[in-house]
Amino acid sequence: MVHPANELASFRKTFVLFLTLVVIPSAALSAFGVLAIKNEKAAVEMSLEKSFTGRLAKLEQQLAYLLNGALEHLEPPRDLAARPAWASELRRVEPLYGPFFIVEETGEVSFRESQEAGMLAAEALLAVRTRELAESGAAHVYLDAGPARGLYGARRGADGAVAVYRVDEQWLRRRFAELAREEADAEGTSFVLRPVEPQSEGGIIGLVADVVRTPVESAEPTLALRKLPPPLADWEIAAIGPKDALSLSRRNRIIYIALLAAFYITIGVGSALVGRAIFKEAKLSRLKTDFVSSISHDLRTPLTSIRMFVETLAMGRVSEAESKECLALLARESERLTIMIERILDWARIESGRKVYRRLPVPAQALVDEALTAYRTHQLAAGRPGSSTELRVELPEELPKVLADPQMIEGVLLNLLENAFKYSGPEKHVVVRACNEGKMVRFEVIDDGPGVSPADRKRIFDHFYRADDLLSRQTEGTGLGLAIAKRIVEAHQGRISVTSEPGKGSAFCFTLPAVAD
Repeated sequence: MVHPANELASFRKTFVLFLTLVVIPSAALSAFGVLAIKNEKAAVEMSLEKSFTGRLAKLEQQLAYLLNGALEHLEPPRDLAARPAWASELRRVEPLYGPFFIVEETGEVSFRESQEAGMLAAEALLAVRTRELAESGAAHVYLDAGPARGLYGARRGADGAVAVYRVDEQWLRRRFAELAREEADAEGTSFVLRPVEPQSEGGIIGLVADVVRTPVESAEPTLALRKLPPPLADWEIAAIGPKDALSLSRRNRIIYIALLAAFYITIGVGSALVGRAIFKEAKLSRLKTDFVSSISHDLRTPLTSIRMFVETLAMGRVSEAESKECLALLARESERLTIMIERILDWARIESGRKVYRRLPVPAQALVDEALTAYRTHQLAAGRPGSSTELRVELPEELPKVLADPQMIEGVLLNLLENAFKYSGPEKHVVVRACNEGKMVRFEVIDDGPGVSPADRKRIFDHFYRADDLLSRQTEGTGLGLAIAKRIVEAHQGRISVTSEPGKGSAFCFTLPAVAD
């Protein structure tokens, strides 16, 4: 007999081998696909950027000229009273200028136009960072922290005061758009100034994030990028336009991600189904092994008894009374052998679909009576008189007929009664009930035995299954009785179930369709 632990280990090894053979190739396929898509994207972007290099460089130079030109006009007057008018005039001529403030050579702010938190924070930072500006020196400074975040222009005047302004980014974009219109082409390509997009992650997550940021439905995909040098390092110039190559590349990424997702879903579902099938096969193999071992032992017992009694009779050394006793025991052991073999044959016929049911309208009372008669006959034939068994029958006066094969349903009731007898204690109390439940008739067999554990209740109707307890091991059986009963009841469009609590007995019940008179 194969040990269950060995079978479990074998199942685990088989399943791990299956996963290894599936997961490793799928991971390699995914890596190859990611690499291919990345290379394709890089090749497309490189090709497009190459075709736009000249225009992007020209726009970068024009943007630098625009910003540097704004710095050249920045000469603050020495007269403090004239500074507000000076700032307004500059802004009227060039709306690129944002709020102004002026830092004296001593570090004191002598003029400011804004009390915003961002500008106040910028004053403190830029007063330090512009000290090194030479006379008439100018520079752009980018602050990337807190409320002061933004681009600033600064120029030191002849008197040593430094005039600082915040670049109006909206006006900067508008001015850039005016410059970019001259570089637009007949194919609909345009250029925009925008903040640098975050770097995408690697692998599948990076592909998904890239697709989400630039969906395929976008009418104007990014064709080429040019990152700007400091102080505009957080900005880039993007060429926007309807180019088929880039759209196709992005579409390929979407298709690949969708196919890869479908592939992994299929692999996951398939692995689960295969694992479940392998586990069921391993469990069935163990049950069959247990069944062969159990049935071999159960068949050997009556065969040994029959051989022993035959040898005793053949020797002729027994009295007439002893001879009769031997013949009675031979008949009993033969009956045991016949019942076991018939049960196995019944299961084989049911499993192969060769079992034919003759369903007829039968009184429910008659089914119970015939099953009880067969049960008492079996008790007497087996030498087990029913004096120690309290058998109580609770049937209402009127029960409808049921649509059933009488012989099969009587066999179901008899099997439940035999189980109630075998798995009860010395003092047995068995109750047989039947009642009408709408369009069904319910039959119950209740005992006061040790009950069925919750784990066994889930599998007690499985073929070849027997509870792993001392009482079951001491009681002969094939593990097919309840499985056959379930198949028979379900073939009659009924249901069979068990209600039990360890130590408080069990109640097996099944239903059959009622037939109106």
